[in-house]
Amino acid sequence: IAVLEIDEASLPKITEYITPSLFVFTNIFRDQMDRYGEIYTTYQMILDGAAKAPKATILANGDSPLFNSKEVINPVRFYGFDTEKHAPELAHYNTEGIVCPKCERILQYHLNTYANLGDYTCPNCDFHRPELDYKLTKLTKITNTTSEFVIDGQDYKINVGGLYNIYNALAAVSVAEFFGVAPEKIKAGFNKSRAVFGRQETFKIGNKSCTLVLIKNPVGASQALEMIKLADYPFSLSVLLNANYADGIDTSWIWDANFESILDMDIPEINAGGVRHSEIARRLRVTGYPEDKITQAEKLEDIMTLIEKQDCDHAYILATYTAMLEFRDILAQRHAVGKEMN
Repeated sequence: IAVLEIDEASLPKITEYITPSLFVFTNIFRDQMDRYGEIYTTYQMILDGAAKAPKATILANGDSPLFNSKEVINPVRFYGFDTEKHAPELAHYNTEGIVCPKCERILQYHLNTYANLGDYTCPNCDFHRPELDYKLTKLTKITNTTSEFVIDGQDYKINVGGLYNIYNALAAVSVAEFFGVAPEKIKAGFNKSRAVFGRQETFKIGNKSCTLVLIKNPVGASQALEMIKLADYPFSLSVLLNANYADGIDTSWIWDANFESILDMDIPEINAGGVRHSEIARRLRVTGYPEDKITQAEKLEDIMTLIEKQDCDHAYILATYTAMLEFRDILAQRHAVGKEMN
């Protein structure tokens, strides 16, 4: 068995050479538009790749309207959240992908987990979320480091925080159920799983407890901020913004991320770093966070020094892809993390 994470634009090339038995569609949000364009363009790339393996099942996030917007030739199954519902409401005004593909009215939600995900319905026609084959029915506990929930009658726990990681776990459980894996084996897998390689990876800088979180688009950054807001202790925040090709050269996406949420957190100081340190510093100032508490540092080594000298015991570092790689290289040289993924 091989589990491959495939770049969206690469899938049509990959399926020319291999024939998978299962495709997993997790979500599509606006990301690196200088490379891909809008989410509908990205989705079409994925469908073009899946169509070359027409007998392979598509296991899709049923909470995303995009994955129910087109007829496909592959067999399809859906997973999603089936927790508490309410009367239909609009998603946040700055949400993409909420136009009905049939009549172009704005979708409403009986349940909106985040962004455009949830139990959606069109107020004008019969377009609505499909019946779910795999369901998360209860969110038992969510912290900044762990989550507990119920999927298809089974209790699960994962060792990372954030609602977005619960979606990842739901996708994993759905895949396992699709292949007939017993719940006990799924739970054992989750118990062994740890955050690695910039995905809530933890380490020490001096005597400070630090967590590194990759961010790369508005929805992902907003969800990372929602995750760290769950911390019940003060922490410094460092935001490292690069604009290399692998990050996406266009950094305007930071203005759509909900950095305003930092005002609800106990953050005594903020560091702005990376190639575009002045740009992310400006974005953080616009939130209303005190300007005199924001320090800019282009060199990532200087970010390390600032964290070492800070007063509070904890630090969160949010970093775009190449900034995360550079930061990890410095950490590896200090033997704070391993050079390779564990």
